[in-house]
Amino acid sequence: MIQKNESKVLRQAAGIMLFGVFGLVLSACGSAAAGSSVSPLVWSAAALGTNHSLWIINDQSLYGWGDNRYGQVGTGSTSTQGLSDPVPVGSLNWDRVSAGEDHSLGITAAGSLYSWGGGDYGQLGTNDTELLTPSLISFPDTSWRAISAGYYHSLAVSEEGKLYGWGYNSAGQVGYDSSGSNVTIPVLIGDKQWETVSAGVAYSMGITSAGELYAWGFYSYGRLGIGVVSDNQTSPQQVGSASGWSDISAGTRHTLGILHGKLYSWGSYAYGKLGLGAVSTDQFSPVQLGTESDWIAVAAGEEHSLALKSNGTLYAWGQDYYGQLGINKGYFNVESSPVQVGSDSDWVAVDAGEKTSMALKRDGTLWLWGYNGFGQLGDGTYTSSLIPLEVSY
Repeated sequence: MIQKNESKVLRQAAGIMLFGVFGLVLSACGSAAAGSSVSPLVWSAAALGTNHSLWIINDQSLYGWGDNRYGQVGTGSTSTQGLSDPVPVGSLNWDRVSAGEDHSLGITAAGSLYSWGGGDYGQLGTNDTELLTPSLISFPDTSWRAISAGYYHSLAVSEEGKLYGWGYNSAGQVGYDSSGSNVTIPVLIGDKQWETVSAGVAYSMGITSAGELYAWGFYSYGRLGIGVVSDNQTSPQQVGSASGWSDISAGTRHTLGILHGKLYSWGSYAYGKLGLGAVSTDQFSPVQLGTESDWIAVAAGEEHSLALKSNGTLYAWGQDYYGQLGINKGYFNVESSPVQVGSDSDWVAVDAGEKTSMALKRDGTLWLWGYNGFGQLGDGTYTSSLIPLEVSY
């Protein structure tokens, strides 16, 4: 999944708005942030789910491709074979999207919230078990700033900063109801003001408007970052006491975050995805990678990681069995420390799927690489790629 990227609620870095491993949303829309060396961007947004991709082009129309067994691409039908070329999705004007395991979320240009795809666990928020095209989710709040589609659960933040969750809740990942029952309609989570959220596999992460980091859901491998605990967390728990967190990405068993420009990782160490070199134990609290303080965006996949610096360079580490690191070192490779992806310095946003990676460039072009078994690279084939490939439509 991505977040991954994924998603996530509104995070802005170098003019990028990022939201959601499963539904990490990438968007570029406007001028660069103060202190950033990245130039102003053209408008574009994209999201990478477990095995499907979504892309809002500069006229605000939406395209999708990849795994469509549950209608998560939104074309009005399902298909056992993935869609290997981008296809248009409806006729609405879109602002941002988030792609999960088998469902998708989107916010229109008017601020309305939609869902589509599989809904067996309530992740659509509409009481439907399947929606083949985008369907409006009814809320008391009518305007939305951020969304994150996870592994059968969903998170959204209203313009007022209220957090809502729904869907699969076996480990408390929705943040509501300690019984573990699925939540089929959106429910309000606590009373904090939220800025950013990321829905991972059976857990969730969020950043408040005060820059504080919170985690909830499945506790194993240390993915929550709240120290050694022996129970699932069914409501948001603060990670440390620091404020100043600017980006967060919940993966499958590990988490990435940025605090005052410094890069941190925690959770499962397997395949080097924490980026901590020879470390061979799970990390139950955030650990800093290196000493640099110019990181602006992160994306955690299943067993790999991506991070972006303010100078537009992109780094990857972890499992590289399908080329998901994009460093052209062959298949079945592992990197336990960050490695630069090529030599380009015009990357502006990143997202990570299960075994696939996605990134936007300053000129609004979209690039994907790694596993392509469902056509999620959008290049008309089902062949995995060791290097980034540009998507056309």
